[in-house]
Parts: sequence; C-alpha cells; structure tokens
Amino acid sequence: MIQMINGKSIVARWHGEFDEDSIAKWVSNMRKELRGSVSLGFVFISPKYFDVAPAILDIIRIYGNVPVLAGCSCCSNIVYGEENENDESFVVALYSLPGSEIKAAHITPDDISSTDSSDIFYRKTGVRRNGTNGWIAFNEPYNFDGETWLQKWNQSYPGIPLIGAIADGYRENEEIKIFLNGQVFNEGCVVVSIGGRIGLKTIVSQSAKPLGETWTITRADHNVIYEVANMPAIEWLGMIYSKLSKNERKKLIENFLVGLAVNEYKEKFEAGDFLIRGLIGGDPNGGFIEISGFTRAGQSIQVQQPDPLYATKAFENALVALKRSLKEVEVYGGCLFCSKGRSYSLYIDYDAEKVQEVLGPTPIAGFLSNGEFGPVNKNNYLHYYSAVLGLFVSKYDVSGDVKEF
Repeated sequence: MIQMINGKSIVARWHGEFDEDSIAKWVSNMRKELRGSVSLGFVFISPKYFDVAPAILDIIRIYGNVPVLAGCSCCSNIVYGEENENDESFVVALYSLPGSEIKAAHITPDDISSTDSSDIFYRKTGVRRNGTNGWIAFNEPYNFDGETWLQKWNQSYPGIPLIGAIADGYRENEEIKIFLNGQVFNEGCVVVSIGGRIGLKTIVSQSAKPLGETWTITRADHNVIYEVANMPAIEWLGMIYSKLSKNERKKLIENFLVGLAVNEYKEKFEAGDFLIRGLIGGDPNGGFIEISGFTRAGQSIQVQQPDPLYATKAFENALVALKRSLKEVEVYGGCLFCSKGRSYSLYIDYDAEKVQEVLGPTPIAGFLSNGEFGPVNKNNYLHYYSAVLGLFVSKYDVSGDVKEF
C-alpha cells in the first residue's frame, strides 16, 4: 500500500518475507512516485526482520536514493490512517523537502555522561542551536537514559522542538534496534535535524485529565517521591484514594497515573499542564512511591484519571487548532508517535485515522511506543500516554514571509 500527497512524500508498508529483488523494486517504485529528490527517509522495522535489517537499510538507501535514513524497531506501526498492532512488517517513508538541510547523528550513553555534553552534541551532530528548526529522535531505552539526555539536550538547543519516541522490540531479552543510514545500533539515540527552508510543526496530546486538587512534593529523589505536603507519599496516596468514588477508584487501579506540573507559575492548572507519569511501585514501610519519571521537591503533583473520551476530544481539538495554523503553508507529510497505553489500555486505536479526518489526506508514518518526546511551552519532555504529531512544513507562506512556529 502506498499513500502520497502532491508528490512530496510517500509512505508504504512491507509485510511479506524478505526478498531482496522484490523489496528493491517496491522501494524503486516508491521513489518514482515522488516529485523531486528524496531529502529524508524513515524506516520502522518489526523484530521479525532483525537478521536482515542491514540489508533492508541498504536496499532503501540505494533504490530509494535516500541521503539520510533513520528509524528504529517497533512492534506496532502507523501508516497513513492505519495503526497496525503487533504487526510483522516494516514501514518506509520518503520525504522530498525542498530547500531543507538534513543532518543526523548517533548519540551514545557515554555522550550524556560527559561533563560538557553541549559541546559533544554540537560536535556529534554538526549542528549549532541556530542551525536547525527542529529535531526527530528515536531512543533505545535499556542502555540510554532518555530523560537525562533530554534535560541536557534542552540546554544545548533551547526552544527548538524535538519529537520522537522510545523504540520497541523484543522486550523479554531487551533487544531493541535503532538505525542510521546503513548502521544498526543496539544502544543510544538517533537524532535528525530539520533545517533550511523546512520547519517542524508539532502537537502533543495527552490521555488523562486532572482529578482532585494539586499538591506540592516536599521530598523527592530522581523518580522516588518520599513526601507530599510534608506527609509520607504513600499516606498521601491513600488519602487521595479514599476520597474517590467507586468508579474513579476502578479506573485508577487499572491505570494509576499522576501528573507533574510543567509550569509552577500558573495560577490554575488545567488538563495539558502536566507531564503524565505512571505509578510503578511503593513501600508502605518506607512511606515512598515510585513513578515513571524524574521529579523534584517543590513540583506540583496531581492524580490523573485515564479517560478515552477526554483523550479523543483533546487530540481532535489540537488537530483543529493545528489545521488553522497551517493556512497558506505547504505541508510535506509527517510522523506520528502514539503511546501503547492509549491503544492497549484505553482502546484508542484511531489517532492516525483522526489525523486524516481533520487534516485531510496526509502521508504519516510512525509507531506505537512506550514513551514519546514532544515540546510543551518551548521545552522538550518525555511523555507517556500521549500522541505526538510532527509535520514537515514550509517556513515561508505563499507571500514569501517567514512563518513563526
């Protein structure tokens, strides 16, 4: 299946056995459908093809004439308006981005442990903060601390949007791959810079709404919360739980989430003002709880209720606002990364379809992940239970004026 718009981008899914000649012809046909040279390619590969992944990368690069190819492994992919769960296939997306400047690099675990990571990022990527309009990243989770990396990355590239997701694969033996050009890596992060005359327009939409009031964390270390409002965190959690209705308790037991405020200076917090984190453990004797992300003393916290109706409406509203902002701007396709939690826990398996419904036919490639990267208030964060969309757009409108993103 091949989907395209105005010949600027094309997305396809291969779900057969590996056959070099057939895949070469398939990629070559994709390339012929484009109007203009290929600027960038993405590939998302099922673990079924791990043994032949290097050959697949070479075929795409050669027969697609792809100068920069990046991607990762995944178990569930997104193609145009379809979300293919637990699908043994691989997806290829080719983009023709006129006037773009595309650069890519592999960031290693050693890079983020450096005392001068900013300089290392500049050296590894060849991109200074004023040389890019946005980034796309694919992260291997077992050996590479994505949240620590992102904190340092934001210092190097302040105000520059970054989207992407945590790769997926064989989790039982922690085998996950990331790809850059012809290379297959078992650890680290692949980053792609979108520069020149092409910008990156993004939205981040969450799957939970605030429940109850906001509290202040008074003692924490990394992802462990010891005290909230000067009481043991486990005691605070029990107090919150006791005040909930039977229906609210049932929903929280299935997916117990908390929200960490992004901006402490807001007078009133609303949905979308929090980073959603899962509750992953606790100790009644020690009085602490553990969440799936870093926090700190002084940060506001609020219990979040997973809600498919809210999640659907929030994503639709974000898409409508995005569409309004795209008037007189050419769109060259994009990528979509959705949390597995949205699909598997909340049964929201139509985010990709909703993109097509609201924006119209738009070539989209991506996958379902266990964590997504995206900007909020000009800072980039690791999200959970979210949908993150990025569109490649012209930096200039039809009159030739620069568009602000």
